[in-house]
Amino acid sequence: MSPSLIKEVSRTLSQLAEGDGLEYFREAATEQALEFINEGKEILKRIKEGTFKHFSLDIYIKLQAPVIVLPSNLDDLSKPCIVVDAGLIVVSSKLLKETAMPKELRVLQKA
Repeated sequence: MSPSLIKEVSRTLSQLAEGDGLEYFREAATEQALEFINEGKEILKRIKEGTFKHFSLDIYIKLQAPVIVLPSNLDDLSKPCIVVDAGLIVVSSKLLKETAMPKELRVLQKA
């Protein structure tokens, strides 16, 4: 394990022990959501300017999410631990024919 990973796990466990463990995950999710919002704004701006180039990809991706092991005591790994299995993530697309698209999307696509 890398030292930075161990430090991050230790910091997370410390926050959990202090009763504010969810704050760490809330902040990480908020940062990711803000990135998506900013990317969306940039795409809308490019659509309005007419510089956005549309292309389609038909995808199907299966990702095995990580299993996270959170030891209750970093100094004694024989102590109990929490195992979080994030499961399976499936990402796929369903391409629509132009006639099946809402009118608003067809107008944007032709712009």
